[in-house]
Amino acid sequence: MSLRYCNALPQSSVEPNLTSTKRRLAILMAWMLAKETHIEKYRKLYFRHGFDVLTVKTSPFSLIFPTKGSQIIAKHLLDYLKSQMNSYPNVVVHGFSVGGYQFGEMLVQMNEQLNGTQIDAKCDVVRENIKGMVFDSAVDFDGIPYGFSRALTDNNFLANTLQMSIQGYMNLFYYIATKHYLKASKAFFNTPLRCPALLLVSHGDKVGDPESNLKVANKWREMGIDVQWKCWDDSRHVSHMHKYPDDYSQQIDNFLRKINLSGLS
Repeated sequence: MSLRYCNALPQSSVEPNLTSTKRRLAILMAWMLAKETHIEKYRKLYFRHGFDVLTVKTSPFSLIFPTKGSQIIAKHLLDYLKSQMNSYPNVVVHGFSVGGYQFGEMLVQMNEQLNGTQIDAKCDVVRENIKGMVFDSAVDFDGIPYGFSRALTDNNFLANTLQMSIQGYMNLFYYIATKHYLKASKAFFNTPLRCPALLLVSHGDKVGDPESNLKVANKWREMGIDVQWKCWDDSRHVSHMHKYPDDYSQQIDNFLRKINLSGLS
């Protein structure tokens, strides 16, 4: 995890009531093998609103071996949010692709601490501090073999071979990996959060397809969550901002305004 503090903004561009006592944190749950130059473009979307930005990355190893990877990352993230719960009363989560799964792993641990035999009151504060969720090209359990293989190579033959290998791995190592994917997926669908959400998808995305994301949207709406939906026609996986930069930026600006966390005048 890496934390970047908000760049200085021109005073005329910042809300008059944006003070140090109302610090804002955006958590970018990055896609697999994301390059820093690409992540920086998303950080800037939040810097301009006065957010500090925490970036969380999930490596291929962390995905393949959840107990030694993604679950440890999830614990570190939740522990950090608890330690900073008074510093950051306003948090927005922005997940990309496998970042949705990684966030699901954190929700598993949050549920355990909220509903277990030893309830952690700090975890309840963290839940209340999260004011909004944004998910870009989110990938559910069924999309892991296809999405993971395409993240590693653009070669169709190699990607198909990897996809079959990953599917075989998931079938063979149910107790090592697959059961954890399913548990995180269930926690994601049945999130303990009730803050507004924005789902960003495209008909051109074969990995985080609109159909699977629509299932999430419908489930969350049934739970009383205010879900906004944006579906482009032809942008590829985690490439919506690249193809439609102005529209993407406007979607984020409008969402932050909706949840009263816009830092622009």
